[in-house]
This record gives sequence, C-alpha cells and structure tokens, in this order.
Amino acid sequence: MSFKICVSGAAEGDCVNPETMAKAETVGEAIAKAGAILVTGATTGIPHAAAKGVKKVKGISIGFSPAASRADHINRYKLPTNYLDLTVYWFWVCRQKSYSDPQCRRCNNYLRPDWYAQ
Repeated sequence: MSFKICVSGAAEGDCVNPETMAKAETVGEAIAKAGAILVTGATTGIPHAAAKGVKKVKGISIGFSPAASRADHINRYKLPTNYLDLTVYWFWVCRQKSYSDPQCRRCNNYLRPDWYAQ
C-alpha cells in the first residue's frame, strides 16, 4: 500500500513565485520517487507545481476539486486539469437550507449527494 501525501498551499499571492514553485515541484518529484501518491486540492499555485513534479517522474497524483463536475472545475472555478491522474469532484450541500446561508453552516449537517470521480 502506498502512502498518500497531501501538498496544500497558496494558489496565488506573493508566496507563489518562481522560487516557491520550483521548491514545490521538487517536493512533488520526491514524493513520487518515494513511491507515494500525491493528493492536492486540484488547484493552481503550489499544489499544481507539486503535481507537475510528480508527473515529471511518472508518479501518481489525485486532486480533490470543489467543483461538482469537470465542466464546473474548468469553467466556473477556472482550475487546471493537467498533471492529475484522478480528479474527485465533490461539494457539500446542507440538507435543510442553502449552503450560502450562514445559519446553515452552523448546523454542521452536510451531505455529499453528487460524489463521484472522473
């Protein structure tokens, strides 16, 4: 069984620069060379650079997207699809009210009705 290692970090901002992107790519390479599987939030910036490093050495990467589908991931969230072997599209929906309702967020009563991977 392979270890799954998550790389989480900034998708944008001052800390996303050539130096940190190169370091993230090196981390991704090291993860793959160790025989582990990379897990990210399927986003841009640091996680994307780590996924690029994994693919450079033919490793495996999985991304968990906030989107409901591949089309949503690309069109609504404007997120990349390259360097990921598997993208899991999922979102949380409250059973009682709209997720955008602050009252609903406090109930912690969430489901994953459209859980699927592509």
